[in-house]
Amino acid sequence: MNNNLNRIPELESLRGIAALSVMLYHYTSFFRASLHYNFSSIFDFQFGHHGVELFFMISGFVIFMSLDRINSVRQFVYKRFLRLYPTYWICLLITLIVMLFDNTAQFDFSLKDKVFNILMFQGFFHVKNIDGSYWSLLPELCFYAMMIFFWRLKIIKDIFLVVLVWLVLMYVVLLRPSLIDVLLNLKFGVFFIIGIMFNLLYKNKKQLYPHIFILLALVSVLFVRDSVEVFCFTSLFVLVFYLLIYQKLSFLNNRIFIFFGEISYPLYLLHQTIGYILIYNLIRYGMPHFASIVLIAIFCIGLSFLVYKYLEQPIINKLR
Repeated sequence: MNNNLNRIPELESLRGIAALSVMLYHYTSFFRASLHYNFSSIFDFQFGHHGVELFFMISGFVIFMSLDRINSVRQFVYKRFLRLYPTYWICLLITLIVMLFDNTAQFDFSLKDKVFNILMFQGFFHVKNIDGSYWSLLPELCFYAMMIFFWRLKIIKDIFLVVLVWLVLMYVVLLRPSLIDVLLNLKFGVFFIIGIMFNLLYKNKKQLYPHIFILLALVSVLFVRDSVEVFCFTSLFVLVFYLLIYQKLSFLNNRIFIFFGEISYPLYLLHQTIGYILIYNLIRYGMPHFASIVLIAIFCIGLSFLVYKYLEQPIINKLR
């Protein structure tokens, strides 16, 4: 989810907003459910988890755009590796260190769990994620693999046919789930498809087919995700993307929003398990829940900035 969006700062800002939304959701309603806490729901951010769907749409937009700028499969794979793995390993190590001080009894992982998490393949083998937020990395990896596969076969130019077949497969697998569901991203592919279509519109607003496929994908959300709530939020995100391509989101092009976009990947990877452990202990020692949320949110934002500024960027620049 950590892609170079410097040419479209509004997308960078949307990514930051998505990360903040997920963090606030985890620190409020999801925290209470996970650790069985009985505190007021007045500050709950119960719909924040839909930020992940926004992440997927942004990835669809950006990864499809990146295919225009590569010369080989090796180049694509190396660039994706640089964007995902160094920061992931840094954040995983920090999380494991903080877990040494865990007293919530919620984070008990075997050596096997930790090894598979290092590879980022845990989702393929139903191994527990060290941090719950890691679950979304598997759909991202599968999407990357699909796109470079289509690019290598030179059928990416027939993207409308590819997407049509993809949508049909989503409905077929609803009748008989299988491993192909994971490999072909049949649960979350609708969000990546919407992002791809908006990238096409961004390049050429006069096209008709992207509008049709956005509508098809949006309707498919109701069936593939089987959730009116997800459909409603996806519709909202579609509206946001239309505003983006018609240049109506210029207010997002400011330093504050872009800052959160820049740190969004380490923030997404660091906030959940570390946040739970720290918030739990602050509440345990008498700090009000809301105050503990604010304090730990600030802490995780600061930690994410340090990772981004002094580890992620220098490492990526050196390896590039």
